[in-house]
Amino acid sequence: MLLTLTPNPCLEKTFRVPTFAANGSFRIGSDAIHENVGGKGINAARVAARFGVRAVALAPLGPNLRDHLHHLAASETFELHGIEVEALTRTCHNVVSEQGSTELLEAGYELTVGDGTRLFQAWRDHLADAAAVLRTLREPDRAMAAAGDVQVWERMILAALGEQAG
Repeated sequence: MLLTLTPNPCLEKTFRVPTFAANGSFRIGSDAIHENVGGKGINAARVAARFGVRAVALAPLGPNLRDHLHHLAASETFELHGIEVEALTRTCHNVVSEQGSTELLEAGYELTVGDGTRLFQAWRDHLADAAAVLRTLREPDRAMAAAGDVQVWERMILAALGEQAG
């Protein structure tokens, strides 16, 4: 099993329009809107599952989108294990047109200490079953670092991987 952790999941909404430009107004039919659950670890789990690997994606899911994201994930080939948290879950918008694509990425919301504790416990609970752990975290930019405790995340990942946390 491949285990991923997505600390900042999202509802991805993709809008397909013939043309797109700033300062315009565009009416979009429901057939031109696609929704899915996203985030780096979730996206990696999706790809691995398409290659036949059992993939489990852990992600904190806030009350605003929890049920909807579980509903969307039910049709996926990977397993989404959403951890109930108090923090909201973000929404990201992609606009795709003949001219190219534009992404509007909502920043993540800060997890509480209780949220982090529940997420860490879920990670530990799944780790023994994992044949591979995919670490998809990257160096945080300033906005990411300001939203949470970067050192806590690093220590959690290193501890789960069995490495010495400094």
